[in-house]
Amino acid sequence: MALKNPALLEYDGSFEVELGRNGFTLLTSKRVSKKAFAIMKSWKGAKAESKKLDFESNVYLEVIQRLRDNFGSKSVKTPPEWVFAMLPHFRSHGKVQVTKKVAHVMLADFKAPLLPADACSRDGNKVLPYQREAVEFALSRGGRVLLADEMGLGKTAQALTLAAQFPKDFPLLVVCPSSLRGNWLEEAGRWLPPTLLPNPERHVQIVRKGSDTLRRNARVIVVSYDLVAQNETFRRTPAGRPYRMVICDEAHYLKSTTSQRSQALRPVLEAARRCSLLTGTPALAKASEIYALLQSLLPGLLPDSHNKFCQRYCLEKKTYIGRRQVTRWEGSRLGDELHAILDMVMVRRFKKDVLNQLPAKRRQRVLMEKLSDQQGVLKELKEKMRDYHSEEDGHAQEGGAPELFRLTGLAKMAAVAEYVQYLVEADCRFLLFAHHQAVMDTMEETLKKMKVGYIRIDGKTLPQHREEKVKDFRTRTDLQVALLSITACGQGLNLQVCSTVVFAELHWTPGVLLQAEDRAHRMGQKESVNVHYLIAKDTLDESMYQMLERKQHDVGVMLDGQASYLAAQKVGPKEGTFTRAEPHEEVIEGAETNPETKGPKQQTLCFKKVSVSKEAKEEIEGESEAINLEVDEEVSGVDLGCLEQCDPIDID
Repeated sequence: MALKNPALLEYDGSFEVELGRNGFTLLTSKRVSKKAFAIMKSWKGAKAESKKLDFESNVYLEVIQRLRDNFGSKSVKTPPEWVFAMLPHFRSHGKVQVTKKVAHVMLADFKAPLLPADACSRDGNKVLPYQREAVEFALSRGGRVLLADEMGLGKTAQALTLAAQFPKDFPLLVVCPSSLRGNWLEEAGRWLPPTLLPNPERHVQIVRKGSDTLRRNARVIVVSYDLVAQNETFRRTPAGRPYRMVICDEAHYLKSTTSQRSQALRPVLEAARRCSLLTGTPALAKASEIYALLQSLLPGLLPDSHNKFCQRYCLEKKTYIGRRQVTRWEGSRLGDELHAILDMVMVRRFKKDVLNQLPAKRRQRVLMEKLSDQQGVLKELKEKMRDYHSEEDGHAQEGGAPELFRLTGLAKMAAVAEYVQYLVEADCRFLLFAHHQAVMDTMEETLKKMKVGYIRIDGKTLPQHREEKVKDFRTRTDLQVALLSITACGQGLNLQVCSTVVFAELHWTPGVLLQAEDRAHRMGQKESVNVHYLIAKDTLDESMYQMLERKQHDVGVMLDGQASYLAAQKVGPKEGTFTRAEPHEEVIEGAETNPETKGPKQQTLCFKKVSVSKEAKEEIEGESEAINLEVDEEVSGVDLGCLEQCDPIDID
């Protein structure tokens, strides 16, 4: 036994080991003296540039043995085996049994063809380089991935492009909030090729109520979280077999392990061959919310107990409900280790990370489905729309078009208010344009109810007050929304402090809309400007937009000698691209750019393919004595009950 160092004996606390991508850190329960700290920093493998007790991964056993020799085995808390197994540089210290599909995720060794160089949607939108990287990242892991890009960077397109690479695993189940079902119909028709989806209207089935029967010819089944949780029929294919491929949109809906939707869906996700979880907010407030997502993607690897996971990565808080003591898991701890674990399955980029791949201005048509029938508005609108379409001369400014314009605005108010709330909760700062006073009043009431800082400028605002409000919005970060009249604020305002522009209503003239867009898209703007046109189906919006495109075409030919278009991409009610109100500039410690790729640097989670040597593969496959990673050749299902529990690791 090695001699104990007297200088170290002054420390009477304990140590906990936190693993990372390329090394590990010793965390102490008490303050360490400068002398003892200097001695441990002199040990082999210590990272000299770090101010913490950080060590290289290759000296793990040696450092642990030194700690035990000097402080005793009970003073050193090492990670559980499943943590070792999840991190490539430490797998030789642990052993687990997993299914083949989980092993593919761990090794990133699934053999799949690369995405075609000309991959694009049916309407010619190419897969952008950062989107290609995400798809290929997922392909190397056998199609099991957590897509956590900032909202608006195209997670839907990435998930559908990924699904298209596995044609033998259709039909595809898409689970999403009920308000997004129509969007998935639209997007599937754009991003799945005709060979997989000859007729989107026929081969994509949206399940709208529990009594619906799944069609045998459906290639894509879209169902809400509530319906799939309530009806077991929707958890199997139309032929009654388990789904091989599943996409969950807004996957943070599964964060609670005890919720009905989580308990109903997790077996479906665990059994599927391919599983894509989409969410811009994988954890809303605490590390415990990550467990359900990781367990769905990596069945049999994490501990079966949610509490065991939380004991390692959360802060325990004891509270009382009456006389009964209750344990609550809050916050997070060992963040670097959890970050490294998530890096194995998760892709996360922010808009500013891929700004060089985005155009200076992007226009999107956001479809509004939830129309209001308050005071019979919807009924009157439908009647007048029939009359409008029956007229031989359909010029939008003639006849009853102005009244249709007003009714369209009234019918959209509830849907627009919901979208505004969505943007506000997502921490987006934006300009909100409307035309009718009634619509502006409703938007203002929505902002007041949410207690959001805002300014309002319309035709009634005095000139001196306009200048004050514009100055306030430019200088005060607590003002999140600028509510503006299209006609009163289309010129003379410099509001390039935010990069998202939302049109609650359209206008007859494309030039007026372009001038309004340019309140943000002007000199001094450092972001890609995102323009959202909120379009309600079966209303005057659709006719107005077509008319705007024709007018813009004519103006472009006349003035510039070539056709010009608004060309707003059609997306769903929660797919608009935006920038957060206060984008984070700091880079998480340890994040890095993969030297083998030219992709953008990432925040929070590094996008990095894992390179596994032949020797490392032999270790993970159980051919080395150091690790026992047993692989079940059964791919299509996971029987968690049959997974053997490995003996605890013995570092001595």
